[in-house]
Amino acid sequence: DPEARLELRLSTIRAARDRGEPWEVVLEAEELLDEVPDHAEALLLLAEGLLDSDEPDLAAPVFEHRLRLVPRDPAALAGLAEARFEIGELM
Repeated sequence: DPEARLELRLSTIRAARDRGEPWEVVLEAEELLDEVPDHAEALLLLAEGLLDSDEPDLAAPVFEHRLRLVPRDPAALAGLAEARFEIGELM
């Protein structure tokens, strides 16, 4: 069942996030997004994982992608602001 498989992958990503393993989050989310490029939750998890891995320059466009799908999403807006601040685009 594709829906069950998708939920299992998301559970794996969430568990990695909860364990504080951002690179595992990034790897798993990227794999999921290879199959479902506009999966909103996976985009948020990937962007947060990149930010937690000190990759704000990579996280910012992923947050932007999420915001195109879910406008005004508070988590994505906050993450994008943090990423842009860390890059030096916001003072």
